[in-house]
Amino acid sequence: ISCFSFWWIDRRTMTSLLRNWLKDAQIEWDTNNKLEGEFCNGYLIGKLLCNLQIGGLSSDAFQSQFVNDVTVESMTQNYKLISKYLCDGGMDIKPKLLRDIADKVQGAIHRFIYDLKCFTERSHKQTSNQAGEAHSSPAAIAVGISSPRTRKHVFEDLQKRDVELKIRKLATEQFHRRSETKWQKYKEHAIKLERDAKMAAQFEHELKNERVAQRHDTLVHTLKQHHLTREELDEESKQKWALNQRIKQKRVDDKTYFEQTQKLRQLQ
Repeated sequence: ISCFSFWWIDRRTMTSLLRNWLKDAQIEWDTNNKLEGEFCNGYLIGKLLCNLQIGGLSSDAFQSQFVNDVTVESMTQNYKLISKYLCDGGMDIKPKLLRDIADKVQGAIHRFIYDLKCFTERSHKQTSNQAGEAHSSPAAIAVGISSPRTRKHVFEDLQKRDVELKIRKLATEQFHRRSETKWQKYKEHAIKLERDAKMAAQFEHELKNERVAQRHDTLVHTLKQHHLTREELDEESKQKWALNQRIKQKRVDDKTYFEQTQKLRQLQ
């Protein structure tokens, strides 16, 4: 049999034991639903304390004080009363466990019910032992003979320890699974951040290259404009130079003609 199947069978057996104990305590709920959802508002927990007479909680007090509702105010009031009656009954309970029950954390209500079951059984056991010691004979005490009832208590203690070990194993496995889930989410988040950083760096690099390309295109366009302007100016200068040369040649020709004309006049 696989480890997973073994764990599942242990969990099913533990849940079945707790459900049977709740039925013996006259707690009624929809058995098709999970215990986490049925007990989260604290109403059934209060009824369980009332049926077990924990902290002196009577039926009338339960009916008048506890509210079967899921509003924040009702749940807060219910859990305040639960803490009060547990404290009055002498049962030490951690506030975090009550918060986990209210938050429907898996396994929290099983742990609470099991602790309450062990507490009530220990209380009955202590009461029975005190009554047995009061009626036990001095001879039996001197010889140290253990009665079958004492051996039965030892067997019940072994059973309780076995169930408690299973519950602790279940809680440890649940903690490891939650830790693994959180670590997986952390790694996925880190990978996402790294991927986003790479995409941002690539985008910045492409943007920088685009800016360089734009500056290059602008520079090339400017150089071409300057080249065209220089060519136009050179062409205009050449045309002016040719015009000046023609004007100069015309002046030279006119001067030569004038000088020849003057020489002819002198000869006449």
